[in-house]
This record gives sequence, C-alpha cells and structure tokens, in this order.
Amino acid sequence: MRSLVILIMLTLLISPVLLSESEENKIQIEEIYYNQGPGCDYLVLKNHGKATFLDGWTLSNGYGELILDGIYFAKGETLTISENKHDFYDVWHEGPDLTWEEELEIDGRFYLAASRGKLLLKEDGELRDSVYYGEVETGDEWAGEPKELCWSGEYAKRRSYGYSAEDWSWERRWFVGQTNLSAPEFGLEGDMSVFTSPDTSMKVLDDFIHNAENRLLVSTYHLDGYHIAERLSNISKQGVEVKVMIDGSPVGGISTHTRASLYEIHRGGGTILTVGGGEYSPYRHLHGKYMLADNSSVLISSENFGENGFPKDNTRGNRGWGVVIHDENVSNYYRNIFFEDLKHAHKLVPEPVEEITSEIPSHIGSYRPKFQQLHVESRGKITPILSPDTSMSRDTLFGMFDEAEDHIYVQQFYIDPWSHGDNPYVESLIEAAERGVTVRILLDAKWYNIDNATGYNHIIVDELNTRAKEKNLPLEARLSSRVHGLNSLHNKGAVVDGKSTLISSINWNSNSVLQNREVGLILENEKAADFFEDVFTQDWYETRSGPIADAGRSREVAINELVSFDGTSSWHKSNITTYRWDLNGDGRFDKEGCVVDWAYRETGEYTVVLQVIDEEGRVDVDSTTVQVNQKPHAYEIDEDELVWIIWAGVILLMIFFMYLSYTVSKN
Repeated sequence: MRSLVILIMLTLLISPVLLSESEENKIQIEEIYYNQGPGCDYLVLKNHGKATFLDGWTLSNGYGELILDGIYFAKGETLTISENKHDFYDVWHEGPDLTWEEELEIDGRFYLAASRGKLLLKEDGELRDSVYYGEVETGDEWAGEPKELCWSGEYAKRRSYGYSAEDWSWERRWFVGQTNLSAPEFGLEGDMSVFTSPDTSMKVLDDFIHNAENRLLVSTYHLDGYHIAERLSNISKQGVEVKVMIDGSPVGGISTHTRASLYEIHRGGGTILTVGGGEYSPYRHLHGKYMLADNSSVLISSENFGENGFPKDNTRGNRGWGVVIHDENVSNYYRNIFFEDLKHAHKLVPEPVEEITSEIPSHIGSYRPKFQQLHVESRGKITPILSPDTSMSRDTLFGMFDEAEDHIYVQQFYIDPWSHGDNPYVESLIEAAERGVTVRILLDAKWYNIDNATGYNHIIVDELNTRAKEKNLPLEARLSSRVHGLNSLHNKGAVVDGKSTLISSINWNSNSVLQNREVGLILENEKAADFFEDVFTQDWYETRSGPIADAGRSREVAINELVSFDGTSSWHKSNITTYRWDLNGDGRFDKEGCVVDWAYRETGEYTVVLQVIDEEGRVDVDSTTVQVNQKPHAYEIDEDELVWIIWAGVILLMIFFMYLSYTVSKN
C-alpha cells in the first residue's frame, strides 16, 4: 500500500511537467504548396499545444529564414503564410494570415523550391519540425527517403505527426482549390420523391424545372439533351435565373449535341460555365449530376441530363436512380458545393450549331416502364457523399457497408481495379459477405465495359464468383443482360438491409473516388429503400446467368475490303462453344467461329448479327453495323487548284532555266 501511495504521489508531481512538455513545442507544419500552378507558394502551421507567442521561432529553407517573432498563436489555431495576398486570394477566395513579401522579416533568401527542397521549423535554433521533398539530403531526424514531389497544382498535406514521407502520404492527391468538406447528417424536414430512369426520370425533371420560380442551378458532366435545353431556355426567358456548369474536358470532348444544347440555353438567357478544359481545375472531371431550385429543392441523380438518362421516350434509356428533396438545409449544403466549384469555372459563350434539332430516334425502344415516381413524406436521415472529400470516409459508404447485417445490393456502371492496390469498395463487400451478409452485385455489359482492352466488368464478375465459390460466401456478381431492353446499366447505387440507399454519380474507379468532383447521398428511409430494392430485384432476375454476345463496334469499310469480325469480348468466353455470324443481315448465318473475315461486294449499310451458345445450350445475340462505301476516288482537282499548279510549274521552270543559264555562263 505504501509503495502505491508513493507511486501516486510521484505521478501527481511528475504529470504537470509531462503535460507542460506535451503542450510545448507542438507547433507543426500542416501544408506546403511549392509547385508550379495557380496562385502562389504558401504553407500552413498548426498549434497542437498551448497558446504562445512565436518569439524565437523561424522557418528556414536552408538559404534564408522567416522570422515569426511577435505572432500570437492560440491553441488549436492554424496560421497560413503565403508569398503574397493577391495570388493566394485568386485561388482560395480568402486572404492568408500573413505574407512573407510584405509582413514578415526575412533573413537571407526564403522561397519554396519546386524541384527539391526542405522546410525547417525551429525554436531558438532548436529543430521542432521538418519536411524534406524531392532529391534532397535529409536531416538525422527524418526517416527514409524524402517525400515525393507534388504534381503541378498539388499541395502537400500532413496525415500524421512523424518524420517520414509516410506521414505525408494519402490515397488521394490534394489540389489547390479543392474543398475538404465533412459528411454531416441531416434529419429530413421536408418531403421527397424517388425515381428511376428511364421510367419516370424525364417527368420528374420536367416538374422540377418548371417549379423553379427564381433560380435554377445545374451541375453535370455533360448536357446533351436538347429537349432538356429547350425547357431550361424557356424558363430563362420567363425570368428564372439559369446557370449551367459542365465539365470543360469530358472524355471525347464536348459533343455536337451538347454544344447545340448549351447554345439553346444561352440563347434563352441562361449562363454557361465550364470547369477544366484548358483552364486550371481542382478536379480531374466535374462529374456530379444535380440541380438546385430556389434554395429549397435539390435533384440528385446517377444520370447526366441527356437523352439516355432523362429520355423523352421512356421506352429507351439507361437504368439510373434519382431523388428530389424539398428541404432547405439539405439544399443549402449542395448549393455551397455548387458555388465552391463555381469559383474555378469560366464563362462559355456557345456558338450556334447547324443542323441540330430536338429530334430523337423515331423508333420505339424495347424497354417496358415498370416503376412510378414514389413520393415519400415519412422522415429520414440524409448523409451527403462527395468525391474526393468524403467518398473514402468511414462516415459514408464504408460505414454503410460495415453496418450491413442482412443484405447489400449493388448496381454499378463499372468497377475497375485500382493501380495501387485492391479496390477498397469491393474489399468492403467481400468483408460483409465473410460476416454472412448476402451480397449481390450487378454490373453493366455494354461492349466497352466487357472488352478486354477497355473494360473489366467481366473479369470482376468472374473473380468475385470464383472467390465466393472457393470460400463458400453468400456473394454473387452478374452482368446485366440486354433482355430487359435498357440501353445500359449506368447506375452508381446500392441498397443495404432495406434501410439505406446510395444515390450518386460515383463510379468505382480510383479517379472517380479520389480526383473527380462527384456528388451523391446516403438516404436512410425504409420506403425509399424498399422502392429501390424492387428496382434492383427486377433488374437482377431479368439478368440471365448465360452468355453475353459482343459483336464489336460499328465501322465503315470499302467495297471488297477484307473485314475481320471478332467475338472475343463475348462473355463468358470459356463457356461459349459456338459463335455464329450473319454478316449481311439476310437472317441466315454465313460463318462460324470466334473470329471471321468477310468482304462486301456492294455499297450500303449492313447489320451484322453474332449468336453465341454456351455449353449448357443458352443463347445470346448482339448486333453491329457496317457501312460499305465505294473505294476512294482518284483525287479531283478543282479550277483554283489547277491555276496554282500551273503557276507553280511555270515558276519551277523559270528557276530551272535560270540555273541552267548560270551554269553555262560559269563554264
């Protein structure tokens, strides 16, 4: 007992000293921006200890020092020090706390080198913190290699408090201008409605647009639906402020239909803005798909605002999920995101596009609409999910999967492997299955998602099903079938336990999760979850487990040109026993084989049909088109070109005779 009393007394005597020491010297470097890109160089310090004046504290780059004397630094505060105010404000739209061009004393030459360098934080000459980057010699306190260099526009952000490159290592890269928002929870105060594409998506969108009274904000990857553009143009003419923000550099560029749609909105008085596309962007792509009306309502979808996601005719289109929420608090959260991204947008004045109208394909699609819009008045909880801010957070999707007890249903456009490790979302689903949770994953089967050169869906499905079989897991993956008549399974959603639903724009690849601006939410409401489970179940059981034929891309060829047709990307290749090709569209099979050749003797457009049969006798077909043209004609010279050729010949002859005359005279 006596020894215990002595130990307690010693602890009480020593602990103030330990606390004092733990609170001292806790000022550390949090961020550094030293690379070329927008704005100016800056750094951020944070005080993890007690409040203090920074008398005797300096920051050194090895060539000079910033003198920090006289600065009061409260506990828990951050201190942003930039090269100058103007360039810093251009990016962050707020001023730094201090600048070293105007407000701090410098001893020597202080700057943040772009190619290699170091930053040393000292108190009275004693080292308190350091960062080394690039090919630079490190100090004794630093463990291992220096931190790798940042990309242009990227800043270094501390993750943990040690002295190694690992303490500055993240899954994502931090670019100047990105938001770093949390994942708050909102108790739903207003009502909402849930819907699917293509069943009722256009009706819901039409109502949302026409109910806007003062302002409509649109953020989307692209907007190629002319019928949607006409509606936005019309309400703009009626006095509603319309702002449309799109990605400035989508894959394949801004399409002709999108340019025509943007011009129609502009013509009606709307404002068009682009993020990226030759101008600096904090994000690889602006890929979210949402609208905001009057600071009170928000529409969030997995689909872009075009003919496939919000079709005029609901017998064709993509499978997608969406929600409309009438709640001021929720709407304000997404409005804040819109205006944060707007800081990096550039106004676009679209040019008119000829020969583009509101026409859509005249044929009726093969999809049979099944699901009506569901109005939900019961309360629920909403957790926004953003990329890159919170899409890797345990407070969002990982937490949703971790809490699953009975089942998880996932619909995804595609799932890609990650270059620096396993796909964390897939691993989270496998972990759930290992706990006994039933997991079903339905992926798109468009040719580009199951082609060996461009897509991985067929590989992911095979690997997951093999793993489930080997470990006896309640997990199954499938590719969506064309039987249901949908254009593609473009959804990026999930339902857990009939309670929670993910509605988002987030594809499961590393760029979408870590570098794009993506927007979505997790909705905790049983009626909404039941609705989307019904949609998933319908799609799941309309999807066959048999083969999926892939006839390849459409193409243009010349008469008598030998054309090769390849069915290699058909799935599941190892189980397919027969490939049959109707190569001229006459309804009869002309050749058999995975790869066949054919030459066309007449011009025209031909429909090529591939039929595949697997070892169990199950059949699937796919078609593509071949446009056969005449062989290129010999080049025809017009009158203007002929005149230039004659003059060029005359000049060459004159030069030749002058050279000949000069040569003769020399001899």
